[in-house]
Amino acid sequence: DLMRIQQQPGEGVEDNIYRVRKLATDSTLDEAAVTELAKDGLQQCLRELVVPQRPTTLEQLREQAILAEDTVDIKRTITNGVRSPSQECGGSFNVDNSAYPP
Repeated sequence: DLMRIQQQPGEGVEDNIYRVRKLATDSTLDEAAVTELAKDGLQQCLRELVVPQRPTTLEQLREQAILAEDTVDIKRTITNGVRSPSQECGGSFNVDNSAYPP
């Protein structure tokens, strides 16, 4: 349901926006409304970075959310070590210290 769409744990921005676009094809909502629903459905940590940018189209939202996702990934990698690709915003981290002997 487009009205309640949420980014799923482990789901990347690209996949999430694809699902939104797919559901929107059967909708009578205009692009601005679909963009708002998609923005509201992003994971909290991404939404916090995207909302201030005020995307007005789904494409702008996609581009900004991808940058936000990359930023969150880089920040976590620097802070906590290697990030697994399936982690969502609130996930825990698996740090591989095997390359760094004690």
